[in-house]
This record gives sequence, C-alpha cells and structure tokens, in this order.
Amino acid sequence: SSCNMAFVSPRRASAGALDALADQGVLTIGETSDFADKGAVRLITIGRQTRFEINNSVAKQAGVALSAQLLHLAVKVR
Repeated sequence: SSCNMAFVSPRRASAGALDALADQGVLTIGETSDFADKGAVRLITIGRQTRFEINNSVAKQAGVALSAQLLHLAVKVR
C-alpha cells in the first residue's frame, strides 16, 4: 500500500481544497492555527520543539490508519 502526503501552504488551505485532497487519499499537513479543522496533521511550534495535532477522522477519510503510538505523541487528537 502507499500513502501520499502534501504539505499545504496557508494560501492553499481552504476547506474545499483540503476535502478534495482527503477524498483523493492524500494525508494533509499544515501549520495554520485552524488547520486541524479540515486537515489531517497540524504542525505546532512549542518553545524550540515542533509538535503536532491530529484530526484522525480526516486521516481516515484519506484512507490512512495512524498508529496508536503516533496518536499518543500528538499534542491533541480530534
């Protein structure tokens, strides 16, 4: 099996674009403050560390099953 990922820039992070990517089986990653509302993984900088928030339902919509270990490492799981 394969997994396609796309880093989505703030200018391209519209709800319609993110839904279309998920429907095509693409795991979306972005940095905007509301990215996890429609995207799968939001990168967050906390101090000097990069952490992440996961929208598991969007990941599943893209056909990606995230491991329990990865979900446990997330700052927040939706």
